[in-house]
Amino acid sequence: GGLAALCTLGRSEFLVLPFIVLFWFFIRKTLAHRLQHSVFLLLGFALVMSPWVIRNTRHFHRFTVNTSGRGEAFYVGHNPEYRFGGVGPHLPPEVIDQLKGLNELQIADRMTQFGLQYIRQHPGVAVITLIGNVLVMCRPFLTPGFVPWSQNLIYTLSTFPILLFFLMGLQEIYTLEERDGWILLLLIVVVKILAVLPFYTVLRFREVVSPLIVVIASFGFLAWRTSRHARLQAAQKAVS
Repeated sequence: GGLAALCTLGRSEFLVLPFIVLFWFFIRKTLAHRLQHSVFLLLGFALVMSPWVIRNTRHFHRFTVNTSGRGEAFYVGHNPEYRFGGVGPHLPPEVIDQLKGLNELQIADRMTQFGLQYIRQHPGVAVITLIGNVLVMCRPFLTPGFVPWSQNLIYTLSTFPILLFFLMGLQEIYTLEERDGWILLLLIVVVKILAVLPFYTVLRFREVVSPLIVVIASFGFLAWRTSRHARLQAAQKAVS
C-alpha cells in the first residue's frame, strides 16, 4: 500500500494501482486473506497519501487526491494542434481569458471542459487520437526530428528486441504453474499504459514500467535461448 502511494505521488495514473492489487486479492486469496491483505493495503496507501491529500484539500478547499495537471494534459491531447507529442498548443486568446483569475484546480476543470468540447465536436479525430496514442506507447523508436538519428537508432536497436521478447514472454507466463504474481505485474503494465491514453502521450510515459517490461521479456528470451539450444543440439545429432 505504501509503495502504491509513492508510485501515485510520482505518477498520478498509479492511483488505480491499489485497486488492481485488490482485484487480484479477491480473485486469488481465501476470504480471510482477502480481508486481511486488503485492510493492510488500504491502510498503507492511506497513511502515505494522507499528508498530501490533507495539504491539497486545505489549500484548494475541496477534496483533492493528487496532481492538478490532469486538465492541461487532457487538453494538450485533444486540440487541433496535437501531433502525438508533449509540445503544448498555443492557447487562443479567448481560452486564456477564461483561465484568468482561476486557481490550479479550476484551471484543470476548465481545460478538461475544453478537451471534452473538442471531442464532442470532432469524435472521429478523438478515435484517431486514441489509436495514435496506442501506437506511440508501443513503438520502438523516439519521435523523429526531436532527437538525432544516431540516438534514435541506438534506442531502436536496444528497445525492439525487448518488446519482441516481451510478447514472447506473455505466452511463457501463461504456461507457468505459479503464474499469479507474474500476471499481477502484467496487469500493472497494461493498466499503466491504458491510463495515459486519454491524455497526450509521449514515449517516456512507458519508461515508468520499463523494468517490469524487461522482467517479462526475460521469460521470452529464456524460451528463445532454450529453443535455439535444442535446435542446435538436434542439428549436431543429425550431422553426427
